This record gives sequence, structure tokens and C-alpha cells, in this order.
Amino acid sequence: MKATLFYEVNCMLGESPMWHKERNSMWWVDIEAGNFFECNIETKKISNWNLPQRLSLLVQSAKDADTLLLAVADGLLQFDINKNTFERKLFLEETLTTNRTNDGGCDASGRLWLSTMECNCAAGAGKLYCIENNLKVKEKIAPTTISNGLCWSLNQDRFYYIDSSTYKVDAYFFNTKTANIIFEKTVIEIPEHLGMPDGMAIDKEGMLWIASWGGFAVNRWNPATGELLEVIELPVPNVTCCAFGGQQLNQLFITTAKCGLSDAELTKYPLSGSVFVAGTKVAGIEKNKCGL
Repeated sequence: MKATLFYEVNCMLGESPMWHKERNSMWWVDIEAGNFFECNIETKKISNWNLPQRLSLLVQSAKDADTLLLAVADGLLQFDINKNTFERKLFLEETLTTNRTNDGGCDASGRLWLSTMECNCAAGAGKLYCIENNLKVKEKIAPTTISNGLCWSLNQDRFYYIDSSTYKVDAYFFNTKTANIIFEKTVIEIPEHLGMPDGMAIDKEGMLWIASWGGFAVNRWNPATGELLEVIELPVPNVTCCAFGGQQLNQLFITTAKCGLSDAELTKYPLSGSVFVAGTKVAGIEKNKCGL
């Protein structure tokens, strides 16, 4: 299967695709530029905003469909789409000026799980936190290098997690009431020739779709067997993240990056940094919203 171009955009480090059902739009960020975008999937009308710092993650609020939580380099902002206003919600590692936030996601109770990393990917410089709905922050996994993926099994009893530097997907027992996690096992080991695992989404069959940095693909894996099931090919090497969208959640939107590529590679892969889409036979599940 091959992905097709959804929107041509010049992102240095495109990430965090987020489906907004009420607005029939796909959102994403360019981490390094501090930009974030909204594009209606039918009209292709696009809007974009800029912040004066890195921006790694967008999640929708459970309290208001038109309120988003934005993970910026040193914490969290709240963004009101209609009012076009920002409000600081939380500082996180603000004294570690060489660190920034990275990937994240919300569990079924609306807690936000948010990672940090060193801006140049220094080994062991990051952590994974859980931010409760009362803004209490709890450290969950440390040290980490490049936390990615972060999703939950269909019955919510497992938490799936990627530290990209390990080329593995780990499963943790997950307590929905307390948010406690206990390492269970590695469920997927990814051969290095397939690229480094990055962002991840889960479908209605419980299979994991994993973006492949350097691998020109999003790959579908079975976490029960570790088997590679399906490949979506892209015309660019650095594939960063994926998210199901469309009203039936049967379209996989895929962000990419141009950072790390030489001038010659950018000439060879001119769509690097754009957003792509592929139809899937199995629909995804709606992402949990944030309770903050």
C-alpha cells in the first residue's frame, strides 16, 4: 500500500497529527519551528499559528471541543481555537533549558502522559510523566532517551510505549484507577533496517501502526505475536507519526520531517516535511481527550 499526499507543507519536524471530528480537520505541528496547523480534510483550507518556542504535541480537551492542550518546550499551554488565545497551564522541567517535551497521549481517564527529551537526543536525559487532571505531575519512566508511541490496549489493561533508541515496543500492565504501570515485556522488536520506531496509533483490532524514521513507511504490527502485518510506503524517508482520521476513522494521516536530510536527499525527496494519507481496511479508534 502507498500513501498519497494530503497536504504539501515544508515542516522541519512534522509531528503530532490529531483528528478533530467536530471540525472535520486534521491538526499537526512542526516542532522546531513552533508552528501548528489545521487543515479541513474536505476543503483543504488551512490555518496555522506560531509560538516562540518548540511545540511537540496537540491534544483535544474533554471539556470543550474547541480547546486544545499544547505541549511546548517547557510545559503546557491551553489554546482556545475560537478566541485565538493561549493560557499557561503548567511548567515542566523549565530549568532544564536543553530539554523539551516530545510525544504524549491521554489515557481513558483523561490524564495526560507527556515525555521530555534532550534537544539533541542525548541518551538518558528524558523522562515520562503522567499529569493528573488536577495538574499533579508524577514521574513514570526514567531515564529515557526519545519517548514515543504512548497508547493503550483496547481493554485498557496494557500501556504500549516506545523509546525510539531501543527499537522496541514495550508493554506495561496498566491500572486504570491508579495509573500505575508495571513492566510486562517487550512485545515488538524492530529490525534496524526498517528504520527507527517513532509515533504510534492503534486500530480496532488492537494492532499497532508505527511510523518509521528513516524507513520510508508506517508499519502495522501485532503486539501479541510481534509479527509485521502490513506496510504503508511513503516517498520520503523520515516518517514521524500517524493518526486515524475521517468521520469513519479509516484514513491514516502521516506526518514527516526534513530535518537530518542532506541537500542532496532533500532534492531527491522533495516532499519531506509534508503530510500524507492512506486508506485502511481496519478503522482506528478515537483518541482519548484530555481532562485538564
